[in-house]
Amino acid sequence: MLALDDERWKLLSHAYGGIGDVPEMIKELQKDFESEKENDLFYGCLCHQNSTYSATFAAVLHVVEVAFQSNLTSKNRADTVIFCGTVHALRNYDRRYEINSNDQKLIAKLTEEIEDAYLKAIEKTKPLTEELLDEQIEGEYKKYLFFSLLAFHEQEKLSQMFF
Repeated sequence: MLALDDERWKLLSHAYGGIGDVPEMIKELQKDFESEKENDLFYGCLCHQNSTYSATFAAVLHVVEVAFQSNLTSKNRADTVIFCGTVHALRNYDRRYEINSNDQKLIAKLTEEIEDAYLKAIEKTKPLTEELLDEQIEGEYKKYLFFSLLAFHEQEKLSQMFF
């Protein structure tokens, strides 16, 4: 996992280029989960207009950790799961690990670290998604949670029908 204070975040990018603000945005969300902060991070920087970036995949494990905080509501948890489901459904269409370095060994090592943490996060998210589907969450949330669960279980074509 790429720690939030790791200098290598600077080698990653998000929707607006440099990544400097994403670790701080994650820390803020960990402290106080607000819909404006969540929306700015999830869909403003990391998954803007259904595009993913190198920072997106590095951030997913941190986002999943936020979902397991005891102070979150079911809706907050659902928001994090749906974000992760969206990323997972889009993962094959974008620049997954565009890392700003000419050092091929560094790129390979960082790519492997990000990929390992990302896949662990997705595995950790599956049971939470199933749990949230059993809760009394209504409307669009149910649809997007189901979409996310399909994506997590590698049902890409089915998940895209709900996207």
